Amino acid sequence: MAGTSGFFSNGPVPWMDNDAEMNNLYRDLELGTVLTLFYSKKSQRPERRTFQVKLETRTIIWTRGTDKIEGEIDIREIKEIRPGQKSRDFERYVEDSAARLDQAHCFVILYGTEFRLKSLSLAATSDEEMSMWVKGLNWLVADTLKSPTPLQIERWLRKQFYAVDRNREDRISCKDLKSMLSQVNYRVPNMRFLREKLPDSELRNGDVSFSQFAQLYRSLMFDAQKNEMWATDSSKVQEFMFSYLKDPLREVEQPYFHQDEFLTYLFSKENTVWDSSLDQVCPENMSNPPVPLLDLLFAQHLPDGRPVFQ
Repeated sequence: MAGTSGFFSNGPVPWMDNDAEMNNLYRDLELGTVLTLFYSKKSQRPERRTFQVKLETRTIIWTRGTDKIEGEIDIREIKEIRPGQKSRDFERYVEDSAARLDQAHCFVILYGTEFRLKSLSLAATSDEEMSMWVKGLNWLVADTLKSPTPLQIERWLRKQFYAVDRNREDRISCKDLKSMLSQVNYRVPNMRFLREKLPDSELRNGDVSFSQFAQLYRSLMFDAQKNEMWATDSSKVQEFMFSYLKDPLREVEQPYFHQDEFLTYLFSKENTVWDSSLDQVCPENMSNPPVPLLDLLFAQHLPDGRPVFQ
């Protein structure tokens, strides 16, 4: 089956046989519909909200009115979509005839990253709308989780950027950027530091575009990997291989691994990314624990638990 780029603006995805139907469903989900939202507190009456899927960031948002975003869910955190009134949110209104809806039009989204999942209890207005959301979200969850790492990184970066650039002007101020970094304990000494880290083109009216924001991410990633630059020095790589193999007969000009040796190395302690200089932690330094900067700055995990920047 041939793949197609489909309806996505941030990279191609592998489609299933019914790609035309998926395209239409995703387009409808992005346009959004009005659903009834049941709250966890009985003091809050069920209310109608506009629900939409943001494909660029893979999030579900709901709004009150035209602009005010009331809440959002990262699609990667969705664990299950249950048709029917299978949540306590619906049970709270069993005796309330005014809030009673057709069970066939109700569904629950279970999501979260903790053991105890959160729930979003919703009611559609028709069988067609119910099918659109349940089928569309199930497809979208599966596609999102199997997306390649570079695409997941871009979506996450856009999510962080758009959280500040709410008007979608493709720019945030340097002040906003500096504030974002300070929230993850990354101290920006001065504006010159940011200018040096951003691409060569001048900052537009002192603002930062998404492409520059993404470049900053790559620049910080590169800085974090500088301690591995020895891997580009063939003599140091040779020395490392000699040390690993510990076989005088293998100390040749161009050392090599046999297939089984290489597989063993991949899962060995010698292949760890951990900086061994941090093995010993002094108690007096515990006010500044050795947490890698990017673990704080861009720590976002894939479905299998790996951080996206690996």
